[in-house]
Amino acid sequence: MKPVLQALLLAEHVYEDKRTGGKIICGTVNKLLRTKGSPFETSSAPDGKRVKTVRGGGIGCLYVYLSLTEVHDGTELSLQLVDTVDNHVLMHTGINFEKAHPLDTAEAVLTLPPVSFLFADGRHNLSLDVVWNGEILGTHRLVVEDAPEPQGDEHDTDGS
Repeated sequence: MKPVLQALLLAEHVYEDKRTGGKIICGTVNKLLRTKGSPFETSSAPDGKRVKTVRGGGIGCLYVYLSLTEVHDGTELSLQLVDTVDNHVLMHTGINFEKAHPLDTAEAVLTLPPVSFLFADGRHNLSLDVVWNGEILGTHRLVVEDAPEPQGDEHDTDGS
């Protein structure tokens, strides 16, 4: 029997409540902004030494949350990241559900590797697909584009 995909979310992080087993999904995304240049910046510490730090805002590791029903013991799915321009598969990973019962809800949380090295400058339209027996059960559209250049002072102007 074909599994039923209830949820496919891409998030900045997925936590698990150890007491209840519930998932806490933080920062759902459908657009990734890629910063230009190096992910590192060099600054001066108070003692005058040069310090290299990681700059925020780049594409890092994202989490995928899946929720399904009608999953039987040994069901195998795959998750693939596809460039929608030419249907080229950029990433592919398998998911195997063991000890699954079709009346239960089966969940999976996966960590995607950093994907910034896959893209040149510009806008890219991607599809994150859940596949079972060659059939797409669900898809999540994702855009990767260059972050806008900072304009002047980025601090609040309300006097605080």
